[in-house]
Amino acid sequence: MKKVIHRLLVASGLIFLVVLLYVYVHLPEEVNILPPPYEIFHRVLSREAFFYVVLGIFVGMNTLLLGLVSLIKIQSIRNTGLFSQPTFKVRLQNWLCSFSLILNLLYLAIIFLITTFNSPKSFS
Repeated sequence: MKKVIHRLLVASGLIFLVVLLYVYVHLPEEVNILPPPYEIFHRVLSREAFFYVVLGIFVGMNTLLLGLVSLIKIQSIRNTGLFSQPTFKVRLQNWLCSFSLILNLLYLAIIFLITTFNSPKSFS
């Protein structure tokens, strides 16, 4: 199970990077962050700033979660309480990797939504 989760995590990371590069090419120079009904607030980023902000969020969250996984992996098991079972460490590592996978998929959905807001075509 652990190998499957890690392979899916790596695949989602690669897919995210490919989609981000593809979307970056097709974005206009000024990217609206909010959907059209909320244009009163007018949140606009340049295309480069949007790319680096999204990439920074992606790398930061994945580094944080995978860093926690590696810390849990090297942590010695205490003989008291919840941490006394070796399977707890494995389950916690799998949960953190799965959470990182879900966040990557969420980031993909958000990028697709922002791309749709900034598309010159009309979607109704």
